[in-house]
Order: sequence, then C-alpha cells, then structure tokens
Amino acid sequence: MKRKIKNLTEQFTDARTNYDRILGRSDKQLINEQGGNNRVRVRVKTCQGGTQQYKCAPPGTVQGHRYRTRIGQPYPGTWREVYVKTILGGNCSGIELEPATMSAPCPNCDNESFDCVDPSTTSCDTTTASPCAVQWWQNPNATWAANWITNRDCSNYTWPSIQLEIQALDLMALAPNPQPGPYNNWNDIWGSANAAWPNTTGAPKNTFIGKMAKAKYSQCQKQACNC
Repeated sequence: MKRKIKNLTEQFTDARTNYDRILGRSDKQLINEQGGNNRVRVRVKTCQGGTQQYKCAPPGTVQGHRYRTRIGQPYPGTWREVYVKTILGGNCSGIELEPATMSAPCPNCDNESFDCVDPSTTSCDTTTASPCAVQWWQNPNATWAANWITNRDCSNYTWPSIQLEIQALDLMALAPNPQPGPYNNWNDIWGSANAAWPNTTGAPKNTFIGKMAKAKYSQCQKQACNC
C-alpha cells in the first residue's frame, strides 16, 4: 500500500505540533492557541509613522481599530499606538494587541478608506454642543464660533490655549477699567469685557472676548479629550 506524501503545509503543521508538545503544551492548549476564539492575523501601522508589522488581533477586530502593542526593533520593540490597516484572515495564536490608550484619530489616516478611531472608545467631542463649547461660548452655534470649534482637535488646541490667553490679557491690561478675572465661563468673559470697555462696541472689546473664549475653550478641550 502506497504511503501518502504530505504537502509542505501539512509537514510544517506536524512539526509545529510536535515541537509544542515537547515543550509540554496540552492538546487543548494547542487548539486554543492555534485556532480558537476567532483570533485573526492583521497588519498594523503605527499612528506616528509608517512602520508596519503583523500581529494577532482579538476576535471582532476590523479595519481601522486602534490598539497598543510592542513594535519595531530591537526585540521586543517599544509600545506604540497602532491601527489595523489590513485584515489578513485566518486564525493565529497569542493575542499581541492591547486596548489603545488614546482615542484621537491617527494623523496619517487621511488617505485611508476607513475611520481610524476605535468604535469601542469614546472620541473627542468637537461639536458645538460639547460641554466646553457651552461653557465658554455665548452662542457656540454662531457661524464664526461654530467654524472655529468644529475645525479644532487635539492636534491644534495647544497654541490657542496659551497664546490667545496671553494676547487677551494684554488687551485687558490696556482697557480703561481692567478686569483681570478670574473667568469661569462665557458670562464672566462678557461681563468683564463690558466693565472694562463701558459704552463701547467693536475692537478691542470684541477682540478680547473672541481671544479669551478660544483660549479657555481650548484649555477645556485639552483636559476633556485627554490631549
């Protein structure tokens, strides 16, 4: 009777199984590691650059999911934020990805066909209805305010949070009746502006209001979004 010759894939599988058994792994453990729980092999890409590696992802992983993993050389690599660029299919062993620590979108995802924010995480609220917008803008839905609010995120809150407050305070220092604060909401900003520049309209009063609102909103968002 002729003996069937196994193909290379079958031979590799047998060799891997024998090796694992020599190390003392049970058949049940081997089944769980090599094919159980619908783990999937994926290619991930770092959110801060172009480095790509292959990893074993948890069940339910889809394109664009955010994770944290060790990546790069020398082994075992350094912890990096990554997103799933490609689903390769097939089961794999040993999940190598952890939940992401940041929920902001990856900066190099603009040309991808999917959202890089993991749906399981809470994204930063950059709408005019966010708590920060309601606290610091008299009317966040005004066109000029709404355009500014919805076109900002963690990538560009830092400059206005520092520089615009400095500029606003410089204006206040030159007012007829300076009102140095503190400012705890939009009502404080407007009240201080009206007291500092009584019976006047336009600049510099309105300039102060706009700069201080943007600065305080940016400071609030940096904290709320964990930027």
